[in-house]
Amino acid sequence: MVYMFKKLKQFDYLTFSTTDSYLKYRIFCQGKHGLIYRVTSYFYNFIKSFNLFRFKVKKSDVIFIYSTENQKKSLDLIQERYKEKHGESCGVSYSLKNKLKSNYYFPEVYSYLVSLIFFPVAIIESLYSIFFKKDYDKYAHGIDRYILSFGQYITYWLFLSFIKPKIIMLSNDHNSEIRVVLSIAKKKGIKTIYVQHASPNSQLPPLEQFDKSLLDGQASLDVYDTIGKLSEDVELVGISKLDKVKRAKKGAYSREFVSIAINASFEMPNLISLIKGINTLGEVVRLRLHPGQMGNQNSIKKQLNGLDVVFNDPTKDDLFDFILTSKSLIAGNSNILLEAALLNIPTYYARLDNSEFDYYGFVKNKISVEIKQDLSNITQVFNINEVSNKQGLKYYDNSVGESYFGYSNELICDHIDDLLNKCN
Repeated sequence: MVYMFKKLKQFDYLTFSTTDSYLKYRIFCQGKHGLIYRVTSYFYNFIKSFNLFRFKVKKSDVIFIYSTENQKKSLDLIQERYKEKHGESCGVSYSLKNKLKSNYYFPEVYSYLVSLIFFPVAIIESLYSIFFKKDYDKYAHGIDRYILSFGQYITYWLFLSFIKPKIIMLSNDHNSEIRVVLSIAKKKGIKTIYVQHASPNSQLPPLEQFDKSLLDGQASLDVYDTIGKLSEDVELVGISKLDKVKRAKKGAYSREFVSIAINASFEMPNLISLIKGINTLGEVVRLRLHPGQMGNQNSIKKQLNGLDVVFNDPTKDDLFDFILTSKSLIAGNSNILLEAALLNIPTYYARLDNSEFDYYGFVKNKISVEIKQDLSNITQVFNINEVSNKQGLKYYDNSVGESYFGYSNELICDHIDDLLNKCN
């Protein structure tokens, strides 16, 4: 019983298996709530899950599984190319969340219904850990996901037993529902392939949980190498989700704005200072919020009232349209700087929060130019001809300078076929 509790908590890696300091940072970014809020959230999402009861199951040797929009975007183009090569019946997608558009679904309601059976036991174990192990912050941040994982494990096991895939494509290594899939796949002997959806950090789990890992570039490999054991097979393939926009013709987009993209940990005084500095030079700022901030958008807009700002909605406005219509793009510790630089948009790093300076090394590797905190070099953001260091870009995206630049998805499909041949 103790082993079962420990295993289920390990699925939510960045809550129950991370350091206390990183957990506090995640709580700061995502909002500090509490046990009552989390348990209420569990039942609220249970009720919402009733919108999808009926389901179909299609067998396929290769399936694509995702649980967030970012994961889906990283896998969509790969799936599209795989279907072009092998036919519409091959490489079907399954979503673990009802709200995401997909070929098929693992309806959430069944995970919730099964988890209800274990609800009393999970609550008792949680209270014991809170009072005797002083683990309040962990449960206050993730008790809803912990309880749900009881049901997910049984439900996903049944679905994968029906589908009988040989390979599962994934684009996440730490979300609880994805790690449930990984655990089941390992027990069933199903091969798993990992494709990145963002730059990694040192708090992520080791890559050994996947059979094959297809990484963006050497920078990612260096990070994962410091974390722990790697997959048996690791290849560098470039950032595949950018394939279509990498091939876009220069001049196809009108570059209109100095753009700023903020993440969940931004500090409002830092943002206001930066916008005022740009406004002083007669430029309107276009601001893109982080998707997790949309609930606070009215508060943010109110605090920026009086400044020359237009807002870009991450829930409606395409990310790459936002990037490609920018004269230059400013952000803090965010992967958007790399994506913009790869698309030949000048990028600038600004201290918008109190996190570690240049966390991903974009300034160090001359992909982005630092905007000084006193804004003494703010005029640089108007240099729309600033060119990033190509060697620095290749460190992050191995396709730079290669024949498959803009065609990483083709290379990934070849790796899928290679592993599938070994399975047969």
